[in-house]
Amino acid sequence: MFNIDFKYMEELDEYNAEVDELLFTKLYYKYLKFFNPNDKKSLLFKEYIEKFYTLKQNLNYEEIFMEYNNAFFFRNLLKCIISINYLKNNLSIAYSNIIDLGSGVGTASIAIDELYGNFDFKFKLIDKSKKQISLAKDLNKGRANFTFLNKDESIEKILANENNSLILASYYFCEQNDFNLENIRFSSNSLLVIDYEVTINVILEQIPDCEVVRIKFAIKLPNKISLILQQDELKINALYIKR
Repeated sequence: MFNIDFKYMEELDEYNAEVDELLFTKLYYKYLKFFNPNDKKSLLFKEYIEKFYTLKQNLNYEEIFMEYNNAFFFRNLLKCIISINYLKNNLSIAYSNIIDLGSGVGTASIAIDELYGNFDFKFKLIDKSKKQISLAKDLNKGRANFTFLNKDESIEKILANENNSLILASYYFCEQNDFNLENIRFSSNSLLVIDYEVTINVILEQIPDCEVVRIKFAIKLPNKISLILQQDELKINALYIKR
């Protein structure tokens, strides 16, 4: 297992922070028309989540989808960009399909599509929230390789016929009351998780005999991004399980 234990960006070998900063800034201005990070109601919601959210607590996105996205879309987008870019030498690109579980508005899929745009990936964004999927369609107009499914089904049903796929799970498992990684079928699929550290630890207890790459570090943000996200540091926790 490859494990980076809370190091700062400038201490990480072979890591190009400039690429992440440029891409994030480009996407920030592209998507800013959809979100208002300074909305008062959204700021209160963000404060509540950061103080009181507990794992396995299901959020009703039909009621709070806009507050959630105002508060966390850009922060989670940066986490996805950093994780995926850092793992690019480990991520196999031999996939025809990318399945985004609990995709929300497609944050993780957007990051992969931007970083690997020259590959012929087909993305399937799946979420149980009609409003999240509707907003995902608006955000990703022009991405002809994206399809959108509004489903509230178990992992087993969703992945029943998936092969040669990369399964994305960005802050998906933290809201699940129970999950069984056997449903991923690692003989034919791989899994990329971006989530809280405690969720990653639970997943590590279940993984089969596969190649595993874990990243866990804190990043001191450049001033420009720090102002956008209204925080000085960003913690990254991700896990890649390869077939």
